[in-house]
Amino acid sequence: MEKLPILTDAAEAILFYEANPSTWSSNLMKAWIVRHLVEDGYANADIRDALKIRKKYVVTHLIRVGKSLSLEEFDLWAQYPASITFGHMRAIASLPYPTRRDLLRLLLKTKTTVSQLEKIARGKKLDNETDIRKLERDISDHTGQPTRIRFNHRKKSGSITVDFFSLDEFDFLCEKLGYKPADDF
Repeated sequence: MEKLPILTDAAEAILFYEANPSTWSSNLMKAWIVRHLVEDGYANADIRDALKIRKKYVVTHLIRVGKSLSLEEFDLWAQYPASITFGHMRAIASLPYPTRRDLLRLLLKTKTTVSQLEKIARGKKLDNETDIRKLERDISDHTGQPTRIRFNHRKKSGSITVDFFSLDEFDFLCEKLGYKPADDF
């Protein structure tokens, strides 16, 4: 979990950035710092110069995320930096607040990819991919074994793979499925 520093103005944000090289690789911290720079009137070129970022589009993305996210959303991102990536936040930043809140909940409950989140942001249906992942987790919880589901949405068919690591686990799985392997031998 990263902790967001309390910054009062752009000068303090730049000093913090320069004094903490570890922030250079964190898009969360960069977006947080860019937020303060934008609030003080910095333009894209000024931010690139101040933070020594060469690519204009990188700063454009940082500005979009930094300006759009609420403090609560930044805090949530800081709490779950492994689950919530910069790509997720870029997709979420383009949405109205109530939709964002729901998507962040979905993101934390399911391992929604950035491309799935972008589809949702563009208003496209997920083809029940989120439901499939939830079903995977439910079956895995029920059997106690790792489970994968492959589903072809066009053909409406697929396969379920349940992993086991010993013959005892295999017997247990068979019993869970209602089959008693000892009866046949």
